[in-house]
Amino acid sequence: MAEIRLIALDMDGTILAQNVIIPPAREALDHLVAKGIRVAIVTGRKLEDVQRILKVNDFLDHYPHAIASEGSFVHLLRDGYYLPDDEWNEKRKSDIEILRISIGDKSFEFADKVKEVVTPISELIDYGVIYFAFKTNEDAEKARLILDNLTISFKLAKIIRNQRFVGLTIATGLKGDSLLRIVEGYGLSKDEVLAIGDSHNDEDMLSQEKGFAVSTTSNADPTIKGLVLSRGGYVASRPIGEGVVEILSEYFKGFYGR
Repeated sequence: MAEIRLIALDMDGTILAQNVIIPPAREALDHLVAKGIRVAIVTGRKLEDVQRILKVNDFLDHYPHAIASEGSFVHLLRDGYYLPDDEWNEKRKSDIEILRISIGDKSFEFADKVKEVVTPISELIDYGVIYFAFKTNEDAEKARLILDNLTISFKLAKIIRNQRFVGLTIATGLKGDSLLRIVEGYGLSKDEVLAIGDSHNDEDMLSQEKGFAVSTTSNADPTIKGLVLSRGGYVASRPIGEGVVEILSEYFKGFYGR
């Protein structure tokens, strides 16, 4: 196995629980960053939300080195500021607009089809926009499968699920794609990257196609645990932040002990 030089972390359900990053997880990352390891946050959250949460949790001001927000938009830390990867981000914005126009008012029809089978607790349905929250992960997975089938003819469409939340996004701006962009920007190879995620929307960056080293925490979806194990990755025995500490101690035995 190549030496890991970049750690890519999902937020919710991986390192973050109720907007809190436990101190041992932050301390482990601090230690590895001091040794020259880069850290990237790859999340469905908006950039401003990510920065607010990191500040509240006392992260150092010199990392994360990169943030992929909303799964698609890449920002790199330069001189204390997160600067956008304009070429990459503008293409994602263009694809989102094309997708919204192509889906159009069919989003209302598709939403009604979902609600014939499962009942959401909240929703945001608009022209070319589909977003649901459900009471359980099981209901969310049912909705994802229905929407997958309904949108199969739309080349740019991808239905993703993050635990109880399901939404429409672009197939050209998934987490794995954004992480590859970050990796290429730093001149790293795929096998120098450790990707850690817990839910369906992390599948792309944990996939064989992307080729990163992979790991997950004990609270992860069963499908994610199965994917990680099938790729020879490590499944922690502990959840969320504690699981991240366990993963880091497993992959960086020479740097950080349990």
